[in-house]
Amino acid sequence: MERWTEENPPIAGNGWEPYPISLRVVNWIKWGLQEPLSEKILDSLALQLRILEQQIEYHLLANHLLANAKALIFGGLFFASPEGGRWYELGIDIYRQELPEQILRDGGHIERSPMYHAIILEDILDIINLFYAMKGKSRQLPLDFDRIACRMLHWLQVMTMPDGDITFFNDAAFGIAPRLESLIAYANRLGLNYHCSELPAVCQLADSGYCRVACGPWLLWTDTAPLGPDYQPGHAHADLLSFELCYRNKRLLVNSGTSCYTGPDRQLERATSAHNTLTLAGQNSAEVWKDHRVARRGKIVDCSIASQILTATHDGFLRQFGCLHRRCWRWTPEAIFIEDRVSGAAQLPVELYFHWHPDWQVETHGNSAVVLRHVDGTRCQIQFEKPPRRLEVRKSFYRCGFGRRIPNVTIVAEQDKDSMELQIVTRILAL
Repeated sequence: MERWTEENPPIAGNGWEPYPISLRVVNWIKWGLQEPLSEKILDSLALQLRILEQQIEYHLLANHLLANAKALIFGGLFFASPEGGRWYELGIDIYRQELPEQILRDGGHIERSPMYHAIILEDILDIINLFYAMKGKSRQLPLDFDRIACRMLHWLQVMTMPDGDITFFNDAAFGIAPRLESLIAYANRLGLNYHCSELPAVCQLADSGYCRVACGPWLLWTDTAPLGPDYQPGHAHADLLSFELCYRNKRLLVNSGTSCYTGPDRQLERATSAHNTLTLAGQNSAEVWKDHRVARRGKIVDCSIASQILTATHDGFLRQFGCLHRRCWRWTPEAIFIEDRVSGAAQLPVELYFHWHPDWQVETHGNSAVVLRHVDGTRCQIQFEKPPRRLEVRKSFYRCGFGRRIPNVTIVAEQDKDSMELQIVTRILAL
């Protein structure tokens, strides 16, 4: 803290941007509650809060605005002064306005990223913790933070895999946000008494657009979600109708993940081809560009779930090609069935992508079947009802953390759409 204060005079450099100020203020105050801070650091801390107050990220909204508000609440509780009181009231007012919109009825965060969801959940628990530490448990929380935290814990439980880590939808990576088990332990230390109840076979997070299905050896997560809020899709991927799949509690099919926020790899990671879905003529289902921008984007135009069948359609290719992509997932203990239909007059090449977790080895058998073998010997098989024109095994990367790229394999099934409707049926079989 001393070094940062010396090397970062106000107010030049990225360190004085509102988001890093927000993160730094919280961390410094957490330390200051355990060890006395020098006058120099206290002066810097107060200055950072004053600058943050003048440049709150109303233009970005979403998780950035909540991070700003958290820092103001921390600063307001830490500094017992009229200025601190103003910061506290401003932070609480932002939460009061934003939580009804940003936290959906099913408990999910509006940006539809399990990683950011967990970050914001920890923020809410931190606020509860600090409020009780500074005000005492006899004082009532200014907002219904505890009930909101329990809803968010349930959502995260649904979106967590058997290994305890998150699913990869939109921007998501390991090692950034706390894991579910840590957040539950934290919540219960604060007296929330949250317990992981057994989930039903089908958990539909209807407001978020995700669904978790448990059937025999399979755990399936489907993505029929919007890319995010229309006004802030900065953490969105072009991943409409993608999915992730576990087999015997092992990650099997995985979206490619997020390893960076800048540069050419950022575009690759946000592309439709980095997810378990299909492209038309190599194009994305949404115009992801720059590092955190989306122009025209596809939307889910219908979604229904019946007995062991989930069906949804998106219009991401309608503007470009006049085509709709409809996907149907069906599940039994013996197999997962994926039926893709591309309808429209355009004649186009179609590429269907399946990204396999690095722990699985791939063996192709002709042009219609692939056998997968886990490092522990577990096996399963993927079959195509109609052999694709070309079945290609490509070397790729599982981008599971920032700065981390683990080699894996992607299977690409190529077909030609030469009629009003192309149908591709894929079976993933238990062995």
